[in-house]
Amino acid sequence: MSSFILASKLNQPQVQPELVSRQRLLTKLDTALTQQLSFVSASAGFGKTTLVSQWLAHLDRPVAWLSLDTTESSPSQFVRYLLASFQTVYPDVGAGMADILEVKQDVLAVLASVINDLAALPEPFVVVLDDFHLINTQDVNALLEQVSKLCNQLISQAQHQKRITSLIELLMLRTRIQLAQGHQPQALTSLNEALVLAEPEGFRHVFFEEGPMLVPLLKEASSSSTFAASLLMNMEPSPNYPFPAIDGLLEPLSEHELEVLRLLPTGRSSPNLASYLHISVNTVKTHLKNIYSKLGVHRRHEAVARAQELEII
Repeated sequence: MSSFILASKLNQPQVQPELVSRQRLLTKLDTALTQQLSFVSASAGFGKTTLVSQWLAHLDRPVAWLSLDTTESSPSQFVRYLLASFQTVYPDVGAGMADILEVKQDVLAVLASVINDLAALPEPFVVVLDDFHLINTQDVNALLEQVSKLCNQLISQAQHQKRITSLIELLMLRTRIQLAQGHQPQALTSLNEALVLAEPEGFRHVFFEEGPMLVPLLKEASSSSTFAASLLMNMEPSPNYPFPAIDGLLEPLSEHELEVLRLLPTGRSSPNLASYLHISVNTVKTHLKNIYSKLGVHRRHEAVARAQELEII
């Protein structure tokens, strides 16, 4: 297959200034910045691409765009274009991998190299796959199978090298893959493995980052895991009160304060938190001030320790 890349498929659509801004939907899209994966779904002609383009126009972080059609259904072609979209933002990601893909059609080797490069990037970025529904389901499943095999290899390496943090993150990646494949029991097994490793370390943010997708699985896991139950309490708001009531707080934390608090263990700076959450640095500082006050602490590490003591994170 030719390695020719159609550059127009990598171009983000221009936003026309006269378009009406759908603020409610744009605000809802902001929650995507705290999730690993988000879907925008609606009938044809409802303006999905326009909405996402409007949202991206005000986003203060790098964006890789890929417009898909049926010609990207084969795993190798899909990965070729995905790699090309990454390289519009970070040219060194997967350097030389396109040639390997052309000659050997070794999708697994290319994915392993690209994943390592992405893990070394200095900041998060947004990837948009427009018209993903046009990709043939059978071919996508074939690609997922290859990614699953790669994930299992990386999990084995992490176990052998006793890299607990990486192992937990990889187990959660495998959980997402298995859910995408419709393998619910296997996904629950992977989640339980991650929970067992994460509980002694107080490792919570990786579960919070999965968002609502993880809630049904956590409900199943909570029958045998108190750790899963505590995570669930902080991910699923009660119907009468939007935020979990937590004993030991001087006053309840707001939704945005909880978002910031749950990211503190990652060690992100205030500017990095602002970029990640799509808010200003001053807003981050205000949230931090409120968090310290409500937790009765004065510093970040104290806030993290107190939040872990209260099982908030």
